[in-house]
Amino acid sequence: VARGAELLVLDDGFQQRSLHSDLEIVVVDAHHVTCGGVIPVGEGREGLASIARADVVWMNRGAAPPALMKVVSRSSLVVEAESRISQVRNISFSKREKTETSTLAYELTGRRVWAFCGIAHPGRFLEQLLSLGVRVRGWKVWGDHHQFTVSELHDLRKWSRGGMLVTTEKDAARIEGLVNLGGDFDLSVAVVKTTLVKGGEELRELLDGLAEGVE
Repeated sequence: VARGAELLVLDDGFQQRSLHSDLEIVVVDAHHVTCGGVIPVGEGREGLASIARADVVWMNRGAAPPALMKVVSRSSLVVEAESRISQVRNISFSKREKTETSTLAYELTGRRVWAFCGIAHPGRFLEQLLSLGVRVRGWKVWGDHHQFTVSELHDLRKWSRGGMLVTTEKDAARIEGLVNLGGDFDLSVAVVKTTLVKGGEELRELLDGLAEGVE
């Protein structure tokens, strides 16, 4: 704001009630609506009834179930989105440089891969790979926000025996930040594309109206 910003987008800002908001969007997994309960029992930040405050309810992986629609405000916009792996970034690291190529997701079909990640819901990544017909020969999981080390990457290379290592964009960002990988290292990154299948136009109108208000 001090540098002139007029529009702020906050992640995990729904609980910050002390901040003024013009539009509140809550993202909900249709397969995991209650998040197992509120922290520390589950992963939820607030109880399900709090969704009544949301201007937009963004449903991932399916439509909103009846139990959720009972607490959604009648004035709220409900949108539905689906996410799929759309392409693969193939990155080759060497002592001197990094090179990169990309392929379409369907080219993974039938390939043998060794997959790993350090994200909150690793099972979703595995589901996306399997939906492409990928032959997952190995599967390793770390905790969310895991900071990989050069030693761990060397262990992954040995584990895959030189085969195709695949990870998520989130994990790749942390790996690419390592200054020196200490040798050659090949990594394939699954690029996920999210598409709105319901309510897309209405959401765009809401966002456009919000942007016009700050010009």
